[in-house]
Amino acid sequence: MAKWVFEQTEARKAKEAELQTITKEVADHLGKPWKYKPAGEHPWSGGIVDGEAKIILASGGGRIIVRGAYPYNGYLGRGQETPTITVAISRGAKVLAKEIGRRFIPRYLPLFDEAVAMRRQHNDRLEKEYATREAIAAEVNSKPAVNGKVFFTGPGRSRGEAEVYGGSVKIELRGIGYEAAILLVKHIVALKSAEKEPS
Repeated sequence: MAKWVFEQTEARKAKEAELQTITKEVADHLGKPWKYKPAGEHPWSGGIVDGEAKIILASGGGRIIVRGAYPYNGYLGRGQETPTITVAISRGAKVLAKEIGRRFIPRYLPLFDEAVAMRRQHNDRLEKEYATREAIAAEVNSKPAVNGKVFFTGPGRSRGEAEVYGGSVKIELRGIGYEAAILLVKHIVALKSAEKEPS
């Protein structure tokens, strides 16, 4: 049993080493700006990078599987498939690099750029939400709770909460008087009318 495990471990290590060698050779054939990234803790896949863009190589069934990495929080459009190609290992690193340049990179980079733009929009929205949440909290002399909501109190038994999420603000009020409610609705309507007026 121990011998079998040893043999399997050595065979796996040999395949991982072969993949890293192929990946480095492919990176050399692709040339600048692409360069080989050492596997580190993940020797079962190879990486070729250009800044944040990363081509990932894996092996299986005598073929090299090529796919791409995308930035965290960079969401692609619904139903949009990410490109993947496979090439026989026996064809060698030079042919593999040629196939990646011809069949993969032209499809991958536009999607990668799209993901980067979507991540930027996502982060901008989060920053805007944070700033809005802090501004509301300052106005009511409060601090955002752990869940991100801002709780506040008004005259009498009136109280409320504000939640900033998804590009808008949800405000709930309880216990406010009749006159205050009417004034609040009038103010909201006035704001809505002001948004419609041409600048």
